[in-house]
Amino acid sequence: MDQYLEELEKMKINRYKQVIVASKYARLLNARFNKKRHDQQSEEGEEKSEPQLYRRVAAEALQALMDGKIEYEEPGERRAGQ
Repeated sequence: MDQYLEELEKMKINRYKQVIVASKYARLLNARFNKKRHDQQSEEGEEKSEPQLYRRVAAEALQALMDGKIEYEEPGERRAGQ
């Protein structure tokens, strides 16, 4: 986790914004994972009794933020066409 903190401190957005952006992205990843799992269970016709692997969506979201893979707007910015 320390490597994340060091990298995040180097970014040009403040910590509050980092938390909000990473949290929203983690929720998106979790929703996609749950939908995919639900669709697989529907196709198979029964629910698996196997335990699901623990996923660290927060860590994935932080990594995506550091890699610049998440698009976000700064307050006051306007999207094209508005």
